Amino acid sequence: MSATDNTTMEYREQKHAGFEEKSVGGLFTKLGSDISDLVSTELSMARAEIGNSVDDIKTGAASLLVSGVVLLAGVMVLLAAACLALAQLTQLSAWVATLIVGAIVTIIGVVMLQAGKKKLSAQNLKPSRTQHSLQKDKQMVENKLS
Repeated sequence: MSATDNTTMEYREQKHAGFEEKSVGGLFTKLGSDISDLVSTELSMARAEIGNSVDDIKTGAASLLVSGVVLLAGVMVLLAAACLALAQLTQLSAWVATLIVGAIVTIIGVVMLQAGKKKLSAQNLKPSRTQHSLQKDKQMVENKLS
């Protein structure tokens, strides 16, 4: 037998071995393995995205805390200094000057609180990239099975 015949025979055996691997059982085994890998990858991605959402919650909470401190400091300083200045410059009574300054500071605080609440909204916590990826994976599996 020549070297060419041996090479041809080896090629046929390899080709036949590859065919056996692609039997129905082999395909189901590969499908199960692929689905397992896919689920594992999706869970890892969801875990990472949830971690990012937790970081956003921390940032939002820190923002609320800082805005509360700024609001308190602003109320104290502005009510003390601006009320006295407004009352003295405009000849308003002290209580009217205090009311005006207090209203302005309160409006600023409300705006800051709304910004902090916006960072904590449910929309920011939704793992949208993972949902999109899962939809694509579902379509791919449906296409492969049909």
